[in-house]
Amino acid sequence: MISKIICLCMCLFFFNSTSSFAIESKKHLKEKERITVKDDSSNNNAKKNCQQEVVNKNESKVSLLNNQACIPEKRNDWSSAYSDYLRDKYPDKGSKKILFIGDSLIQQWSNSANHKYPGGQEVWNQAFNPITAANFGISGDCTENLLWRITEGKLLDHFNPKVVVIMIGTNNIHSKKKYKPMQIAEGIKLIVDTVREKLPKSKILLLGIFPRFDDWKSPKYFESNINEINKSIAKYNDGKNVFFMNIGEKFLNSDGSIKKELFRDGLHLTPKGYQIWADNMNPYLLDILNNDGKGDIWTKK
Repeated sequence: MISKIICLCMCLFFFNSTSSFAIESKKHLKEKERITVKDDSSNNNAKKNCQQEVVNKNESKVSLLNNQACIPEKRNDWSSAYSDYLRDKYPDKGSKKILFIGDSLIQQWSNSANHKYPGGQEVWNQAFNPITAANFGISGDCTENLLWRITEGKLLDHFNPKVVVIMIGTNNIHSKKKYKPMQIAEGIKLIVDTVREKLPKSKILLLGIFPRFDDWKSPKYFESNINEINKSIAKYNDGKNVFFMNIGEKFLNSDGSIKKELFRDGLHLTPKGYQIWADNMNPYLLDILNNDGKGDIWTKK
């Protein structure tokens, strides 16, 4: 009798254990299936994100290829010889701490107050000669022309500056190619990226396009396009290698109108305009030069 009871108990124990094991196994399988589904979902999302990133990059490449502001273009005029002259102008290339590159607004830092087209030479001599700067501005250049000069033209070869100051884009605004603001901003971004690639140890001070009121287009046209471009290129600032600053408001009255005494022709600056430029830019330029742009001045801007 006792043997039968023991046997019955053992059977019940075995049945309960088997049932519990089966239930736990089912739970485990369901949990595994849930995790697998979750993992598959995560993997699928990751794949989609990766694929979308590739698409975005490809679209970006296509966008640049279709954007003439991003395609290096050589000018076949006086500027070719002048570009060659600039390359040979500075035999002591390695000693230059600051390079200015851009269009006529940069070039005319080299014009004296008595020049046919008065510029900022006297201000330059006082502000930039002591810190060994070189001027590579060329009148009439658009983004695509500057791109050619720093790539095929080898304008930056053998230089190792601490800072590169860039101002470009105003000529694109009135170009016959009818650029949209975003296309011009993309051209400026490619210039920044190219300079970074060629001069990886250099910092970049990217300047916003200045206001203008000349006869190429209406004042409203210039204002809206310049504002949109500057808003876009301000995003290129990373506070480490690329620093953006827009001092355009320094050339405006309190009501937003342009201070005409600072402009020679609505686009190019007078000697007084160049003084305003230097006074407002130099504290930031010197902080980048001497302190890698880590000073408190940037937080007070």
